[in-house]
Amino acid sequence: MAVLMQCYTGLVWSVAAGYLENPEDIKECVNDTFVEFYRERGRFDPEKGSLKQYLATIARRRAIDRLRASGRTDIVPLSEDIPIQGGISPEDRAALDVALDSLTEEDAAIIRMKYYGGMSFREIASSLNLPYETVKKRHQRSLGKMKKFLLAGFIVAITVLLAACAYVVLRYFGLVPGYGVNTDPAGAIYILEEPVAATNGDAEFQLEDAWWQDGNLTALVTAYGLQDISAMPEVTLDGLDELAPGGISHSLIAETGANRYRIVIRGQLPPDTGDTLPLSLTVSGAVFPITLTRAEETQLEEAGFYSLTEEGGLLAVPRLEDGELIVSIYPLNSGEFRIDPMLTQGTVANYGGPVHPVTVTAPDGSVLEGTLEKYSYSLLEESGYLEWNFGPAQPGQYTLNVPYLFQYAVQGEDCAFSLDLTKPETCSLEVPGGVLELGRPFPVEDPADYGLQLVQSQEFDHWWAVEGSWTGEDPERTPAYLYVRSNGAAHTLENGMTYPNITSQSWQDMQRDEETGKEYALWKGFLLGVMEGLDACEITIPAESIRYRWEHPFAIPMTVEPEPQREEFTQVSGYYGLTAVPRREKDQVVLALYPQSTYEYVSVSPTIAHSPLAQAVDQPITLTAQDGSVWEGTFRPSRDGTYSDWLF
Repeated sequence: MAVLMQCYTGLVWSVAAGYLENPEDIKECVNDTFVEFYRERGRFDPEKGSLKQYLATIARRRAIDRLRASGRTDIVPLSEDIPIQGGISPEDRAALDVALDSLTEEDAAIIRMKYYGGMSFREIASSLNLPYETVKKRHQRSLGKMKKFLLAGFIVAITVLLAACAYVVLRYFGLVPGYGVNTDPAGAIYILEEPVAATNGDAEFQLEDAWWQDGNLTALVTAYGLQDISAMPEVTLDGLDELAPGGISHSLIAETGANRYRIVIRGQLPPDTGDTLPLSLTVSGAVFPITLTRAEETQLEEAGFYSLTEEGGLLAVPRLEDGELIVSIYPLNSGEFRIDPMLTQGTVANYGGPVHPVTVTAPDGSVLEGTLEKYSYSLLEESGYLEWNFGPAQPGQYTLNVPYLFQYAVQGEDCAFSLDLTKPETCSLEVPGGVLELGRPFPVEDPADYGLQLVQSQEFDHWWAVEGSWTGEDPERTPAYLYVRSNGAAHTLENGMTYPNITSQSWQDMQRDEETGKEYALWKGFLLGVMEGLDACEITIPAESIRYRWEHPFAIPMTVEPEPQREEFTQVSGYYGLTAVPRREKDQVVLALYPQSTYEYVSVSPTIAHSPLAQAVDQPITLTAQDGSVWEGTFRPSRDGTYSDWLF
């Protein structure tokens, strides 16, 4: 059913929209259609007609029933292939029909599914059982043919006509605040209900958070009392299928001398996974038997403010916190490319074009520039999010402005090719999103003239430069950075030093933004260093190394509500004190606890009750209710690291 809905939601929507005007009615009709098909699935006979026709028949019947229930009787049967839209004259419609008839049956089906069915290229490819790139190329070829045909005979613009026909079907997006967006209606995000502590006999480990999403298990672990703080932990996991390492990052908490690790392990859910996911995580001998729970998801309309295209979009969730405007920005991935959660920042921030900030426009017209929060309680992975701080602000109507985004391909294969340096030739490479044209390699006397700064550059006998150019399917998307890997495995020993026989480096053309004066780099090609006697090179462009800059600006209007006024409760004893600020989150009481110290030589850790001594026993933080019942708190790190949240 998940595959069925993914392939045919656009078709069912278009049929229902031919009869119904209210988007909510159309949405209900789409739901009713798939429910009826599922309940009566045994009645479908593929020998009597296609699945597409069968679903269209159900959708048409359901739409008519809903229309009659509303009291309307002027029901006019519409074309099964093209639902008529308002704003198109009969003459233009006739011209468009003639142009569509000039295409092959399959090419015409691609155009209809794309513009009349609201289906994405990937959905069309799945529906027609064609390769994704084939569908995109045939789509472009068909548009070109139709445009020539129409311009020759009717002087009408094909893109205007198709835009008037197009349906935009909102794909499924379910938000789990603080974790990310789920794009799979049949999938889920699993989260840890409360932190867990474990020990290996020498050190204590606190599993502060863990969650599974989109094939990744992420765990945040803090270790107290480690003897060797530089060594990475040994990690194993039981409970997921198709396990593979994802990476470990490390940071030191200066206040307590503790080590914090972010552990990512790739793995798929077992087939029988229900609402809970039992796992066993081992970190340096400390065993965590944990259970993740399927998270409750919020729809975009209820969560915040968003802007979405077929190629992707953004969700903004604003709030005022301590008088500052904080906006959680979640990528919405709906195409063949995924958005880097760091948006305009990150390792490729200075590549691909001038650097422009993420800003918000305030009600008075002033522009506030955003900075990434240092402590983002987030995934920082392909489906994560980040928080942006725009400084002091007041409640009101704001507009979030994101000038461009960095992306990478969801799927792609490494591109391998050979270069014969004795007979240099041009080379054309197909990569996700377009074609790289590589010119003939030419010799380079001094690689430093091309921006190469390597101590070993003088050790290679010859240097060659290869200039590249880009032809993209989307004029807004260009490669910002790509890494080229040489496949020469041999090495040369010289003066006691070992060097590879071939090396490769990216060639960047440095530019200066006249407006800001800041430098940025444009990808221009790559450089090759080779040892004497080598006439050919095997080169690979890893698919995951290509980062694209998508020059698609987003302007998202959003309402910033007043910051809740919360009462503070403080108690001081000698040099030290504690301030508690209570609030309610759904079915929990949450206390933000701020430690205080007036003694200049001692500070209090924001974690409050977690000892850095491995053998120490933590005393629980409790909340006593009026009826005498006692609730034990669980720890959650704060946004900025100055306090900690305790959940009861």
